[in-house]
Amino acid sequence: MSDDGALSAGLGEFGLSQYEARAYVALLSMGTASAGELSYRSGLPRTKVYPVLARLQKRGLVSVSEVKPVTCSAIPPGEALGEAVERQAGRASMMGGLLEELSRVSEAAGGPDSTEGRYHNVDGIGAAARLESMACMARKTIHVMAAGAGLELLAGCSDGIKSLLGNGGRVRVVMPPDLIGSEQHCSLPPGVEVRAADVLQEYFVFDGASLLVLGTGGNGAAFDNSDTMGSWQEGAFLRAWEGAAITGEMDGMSSAGVREACGMVRLVGEGALGRVLSCADGRGFGLLGLLEDGGIILRGRNLGEVIRAIDAALRISCGGHASLDSGARSVSIESGLNSGSSLPWASILDEYLRDAGHETRMTHQGIDGGGERVHLRFGAGTVPA
Repeated sequence: MSDDGALSAGLGEFGLSQYEARAYVALLSMGTASAGELSYRSGLPRTKVYPVLARLQKRGLVSVSEVKPVTCSAIPPGEALGEAVERQAGRASMMGGLLEELSRVSEAAGGPDSTEGRYHNVDGIGAAARLESMACMARKTIHVMAAGAGLELLAGCSDGIKSLLGNGGRVRVVMPPDLIGSEQHCSLPPGVEVRAADVLQEYFVFDGASLLVLGTGGNGAAFDNSDTMGSWQEGAFLRAWEGAAITGEMDGMSSAGVREACGMVRLVGEGALGRVLSCADGRGFGLLGLLEDGGIILRGRNLGEVIRAIDAALRISCGGHASLDSGARSVSIESGLNSGSSLPWASILDEYLRDAGHETRMTHQGIDGGGERVHLRFGAGTVPA
């Protein structure tokens, strides 16, 4: 294996795909490059370059120029990957703390026979069955820190979740930002509250006491009514919840609305940067076309319907919202985050209005206490009724 090949393979440990790893390693050796140069040097198909750059930029691994001709460059490894290494160290520290707690449980119980009643190792199949049973027994709360594997398991106990929600209980889930709008996210029952943050360890806490911790390969450890472990992880979850980004819940949205909003979030997240980079027009990025390629048609709908669709996507992706002031001929688009997350949605609406013959003017401002707001004002034109 070549040195570049070995480095690319190693980057898989950071969650990069083969294409992402090859592009990042190539940019490290090239410095600054155009999309065409990157395609040639890395061996990526030209059609894959922009989506790969979008994902790398989202991960904080590359920077992309905002002027034509578009160029890109790699963020230095220490800056780009140092945080990921720290997260892994944090996960190792958390697992070390878990081991210490397990040891204390064992010592307090007076021997292995007593410990067996409180702590159970489970394989992948056993973890799914135990999770379903624990969810059905929950009376007040289910708190979840989950990435891919945990969310797949959670989908298997939707009956228990719906029952708890129907009885006035509360289900809260923290998942990684890149899974917001994913199939796993959309499969959660209405009423489940979701926030976004990095997930170092996947676990489920039931009523602040019972606990299921997932390890590698889908295996896990189950604790039944463990005051020590349950309260420890409950506290960890609540701290993570308070610091996580609010994504908005889906309660009150129809299933069709949820599917469309999640589809919009996914399509914009995966393809918006590529459209911006490949667009010859300095303003129109073709994001309406991006949505249409994914089967979501906004052209021809009335303005209220379009704003409601964008509002739903904002609620799910960044705890934001969109509202129309018809008297002032202005739309306000707000985001709970400061990362420019409102701008793609403002651009979609801007394109929709200009297609209808409006002149538009967009202004961007920060919000005290966090977040951002875009005002989109439009003049005379013919918006579909």
